[in-house]
Amino acid sequence: MSKKIAVFADIDNVKTTFGAFETTLDKVSSFGEIVSCKLYGYRPTKHVEYASLVNRLCFEAVSPIVVKGKRNKTDLRLVTDAVKFAATTPNVDGILIMAEGYIVPLVSALRAMGKDVYVAVTSDIDNLTDLAEVYLLPLVAGVPAPKKVVASQE
Repeated sequence: MSKKIAVFADIDNVKTTFGAFETTLDKVSSFGEIVSCKLYGYRPTKHVEYASLVNRLCFEAVSPIVVKGKRNKTDLRLVTDAVKFAATTPNVDGILIMAEGYIVPLVSALRAMGKDVYVAVTSDIDNLTDLAEVYLLPLVAGVPAPKKVVASQE
């Protein structure tokens, strides 16, 4: 039976191309079926190339949330949505997180819930290489095959 994977992607803050995003989805699809996808920071005028993907695959697009005088707050919403989804959807085996910044607590929480975790980032990948049982997917133009990181047994 194929694994079921949910995607939570901050497309507004992750600095990558649409082609790299699609390549990453293809790589994750080799692990299982993508059954849910939420794109955070989606702006129809800025992310024109994502529109057909959103419509064709019934992805959910979350517009940026701007609090008066503050920057976009969709990154925190991505974290809370991913944890809530993982806790309430036991039939989903894995979660793909595409986000920038320090996401180790999120990854730890998802692992504690028994989920496979796939992380796609463009920077700060060095901060994630020490995480046990996490699939790292560097988001670059030519995405290499995923690398599963396993903690050393000393």
